[in-house]
Amino acid sequence: MSEPMKFSRPSASAIEGWRPAAHDGHLHLVIGPVERDETVTAHGEAVVAVPARIVCVTCGVEYENPWVFPALLKSQLFGADGPLLGRLGHGPASAGKSAPWCLIDPTEDDEAAADEYLALTSAAN
Repeated sequence: MSEPMKFSRPSASAIEGWRPAAHDGHLHLVIGPVERDETVTAHGEAVVAVPARIVCVTCGVEYENPWVFPALLKSQLFGADGPLLGRLGHGPASAGKSAPWCLIDPTEDDEAAADEYLALTSAAN
């Protein structure tokens, strides 16, 4: 009997862009939306998404214009008067549906962390 094949796992760098599941519970600063909803193709389907500049303060990574698909999260982006700060999490689930991705209100410590991040990144530029 031959040895079982060893499969490689995809690395984080193999997945381009921002993915909510990879940042669950992380502090995010969203600057945008960059523009209004646009229909794009994802997984072979036409879906409505919006590009926005997203900063994961927890990871210290900035994402330039990834497509944001979750409906509740998109509505939060358009309801903001400026940069939006919050922890990525889940809102209440509707009957028969999974809980939607959303930004949860930041704490005072979250706001201080975002201010510190912005001060460090603006000083570096």
